Amino acid sequence: MVRIGLYGNNGHQLPTDGGDRSWTDRGAVVAVAGFAAKDAAAARHYDTLDGMLADPDIDLVSLCSPRRADQAADAIRCMEAGKHVLAEKPCAFNEGDLDRIIQTAGRTGRVFHEMAPTIVEEPYATIAAVVREGRIGSVVQVYAQKSYPWTTSRPRDEAVDGGLLRQAGVYLYRFVEHIAGIRVVETAAYESRVGSHDSTSQCRRAASVIMRLENGGVASGVANYCTPAPPDWSRWGYETLRVFGEHGLVESINYGQVLRIVITEGGVSDIVPAAIPDPARSADQFLLHVLREIEGDEKPLMSIDAELHPTRMVNRAKAAAQ
Repeated sequence: MVRIGLYGNNGHQLPTDGGDRSWTDRGAVVAVAGFAAKDAAAARHYDTLDGMLADPDIDLVSLCSPRRADQAADAIRCMEAGKHVLAEKPCAFNEGDLDRIIQTAGRTGRVFHEMAPTIVEEPYATIAAVVREGRIGSVVQVYAQKSYPWTTSRPRDEAVDGGLLRQAGVYLYRFVEHIAGIRVVETAAYESRVGSHDSTSQCRRAASVIMRLENGGVASGVANYCTPAPPDWSRWGYETLRVFGEHGLVESINYGQVLRIVITEGGVSDIVPAAIPDPARSADQFLLHVLREIEGDEKPLMSIDAELHPTRMVNRAKAAAQ
């Protein structure tokens, strides 16, 4: 059983009560820091991250640091203290910090993962299989969209959550690399503040990115805070992925509401995903893989370099935009 400590709830933190979840036979939340007592009554409480790291009965720390800009340093402290780490996105704000995380994981032998469940999430795992099987031929171009609702409560300071490009735009790079299976080698981004709080806010409402791919293909994507919130829209957010190959295309619209493949001389075919699309279930499944890896029962879904390369590229795009 992997004993888990939670630090902070600024993001998609694990539930303090595992409840009816697939990972609870492998892991249990035993301690928290950066939580109000009422939010995790059954767990041990610490005032600081360092206090929790001194606890020898914690194996894995789930990081949703109060300020995302501090999370790379927090992750390194956790690994130096002998803890494995699962970190909310983005785990780092620049390539230097990302390299330090990777180096620390290698030197300490600790497991490090960003919360990156896209690779096991439906309908994208099904799309990845279609591409790997060569059904659309070599990938020529990828288009992706990630959109969330706008609220005035979104942080004005990008250091709090990473900002639009880093915390939402990273999905565009994951779609290209983790799903279409082609590494990004060059990228740039353009951002807009139109419709944000005011001219002094760092918060961006929209970003567009372009990418050059390792195989010579190209990709582009958009991220924004422009989708209406429920009940005006069917769910919290909207996303689309289209992978164009030499022989056709495969696409998902609105989290798999439309999922189909179009093949030259083969026509249009709807695809049934291997599982019902459910982001919460995907996050649980990803965590289960992490716990099995920590216990030595499973190999990583991908190398740490491959998993974090989208974060590297989105940070490179952010630097170019600035």
